[in-house]
Amino acid sequence: MACVLPCLVYAETICQYWLKDIDSVRTFRLACVGGFGSSMWMFCQASMQSRKKFGHYAILTALNHGLRLMMFLGLIAAQLMDVSSSIWAYISIPFIGSLLASTFWPRCFWSAQAESGHVRGELSSIFKMSRWIFLSAIIASMMMRTDVFMLRLLLDDAGEIGQFGFAYNIAQGFPMLAAAISTVLLPEIASTRSRKAMIKTARALSWGALLLAVAVIVVMISGHILIPFINDGEFNRSTWVLDLLAAGMSISVIINPLSFFCLAFNRAWWLTTMNLAQLFMNGLIDYLLIPSMGAVAAGISTLSVRLFALVFVVIAFRRLLLEAHDDSPTTG
Repeated sequence: MACVLPCLVYAETICQYWLKDIDSVRTFRLACVGGFGSSMWMFCQASMQSRKKFGHYAILTALNHGLRLMMFLGLIAAQLMDVSSSIWAYISIPFIGSLLASTFWPRCFWSAQAESGHVRGELSSIFKMSRWIFLSAIIASMMMRTDVFMLRLLLDDAGEIGQFGFAYNIAQGFPMLAAAISTVLLPEIASTRSRKAMIKTARALSWGALLLAVAVIVVMISGHILIPFINDGEFNRSTWVLDLLAAGMSISVIINPLSFFCLAFNRAWWLTTMNLAQLFMNGLIDYLLIPSMGAVAAGISTLSVRLFALVFVVIAFRRLLLEAHDDSPTTG
């Protein structure tokens, strides 16, 4: 709220001197309100996730998407769909989701109090870690668009961008799987320093990697068989891009859980360093290869940076394993 209010008050100044578009003041204000609502919803998601209320998490998330779809369909049916109404529909959903999520919180949440010294200590600890997590999130969001940005910058060929975009949309299933697994595992992994639990997680991920490899092979084979029949073979060149993207993006299913141990040992800055190195590698490989290889180069870049991240988190995991504590022997 402290960030939203100044933006709302000084929206005209920001749009005039920063965005260079005074006509976008209303849209900018709506975006600020929407950002606040999204932050509230993200807080609610984190609350459900930390308390391991995954059923509530899944139901409310699905309900949010379903409600958004119904609102859009209603606007279309009433012939009221335009930019303004769609924005209102879009930004209202997080507020509705937050209101529904708050009904599941314990009653003591609203009345619980803590000593000011304890609160300051907790906030200081959160800030020290969250600043690295915030930087990681910013860098990761930049990396998601680096390939498309470099393709547009280095090639004057909309077809290559289209080939990459087509393959990227298909391969998105793997990041979605990684996000789903991360939602379940984050509360447990990020709060444990047990050597036994770490080894157990690593073994489970090793077996999962085998299943993941099978899934990647199935996607590759299916792509080579089916893509030539789509739109009279328009996306034939995307098959090799899909192979690279599927292999690269699937690695996130392994990287994400292992990286959570860095949070458990207060090494969030390791992840920021890793993401920063990935961003640099991504841009450099794209710059060197895209002019001659086009969309395939972007696929090579994606696979390369994911392999680098996998090596990084494996090395980090082995180092953290040395700091982990042994479980106390059970006494009868």
